[in-house]
Amino acid sequence: MRNLLLLSFLLLAAACVQVKNKMTIDEQISAELGEGRQSLPSPAGSYTLFLSADTLSEADKLVKLMVVEHKEEKIILQDTLANVNLSWFSNNEILVEQRLGIVQPNTSANGIRRFVLNVENGQRRPLPENKKLQQ
Repeated sequence: MRNLLLLSFLLLAAACVQVKNKMTIDEQISAELGEGRQSLPSPAGSYTLFLSADTLSEADKLVKLMVVEHKEEKIILQDTLANVNLSWFSNNEILVEQRLGIVQPNTSANGIRRFVLNVENGQRRPLPENKKLQQ
């Protein structure tokens, strides 16, 4: 009986430690992005895009991003991009406009590459230069 009681106590203690170590979504976002983060809800409110910009110099700006899906209450996408402006393109896609130092294929004449990032599967697709943006 004593061994059973001791075993039960140890299992209960281990479960409490695991719950204590589990961070909430807000705590994870704060730990990754800091307190000065920005949040942008998707048009339908299904997702929220959280951003933190760490400026290395005037030329290089790293943006850490996290996307939270509200139905499951979990982080579904994390990424770090350089020299970008981000906005929602549709309910599940983010428009990324990236200023490039070296002109590459799929860039406009002013050195900006535009692509759409799908938050559900992480895939990127180039956005044609003549494609009108949704407002």
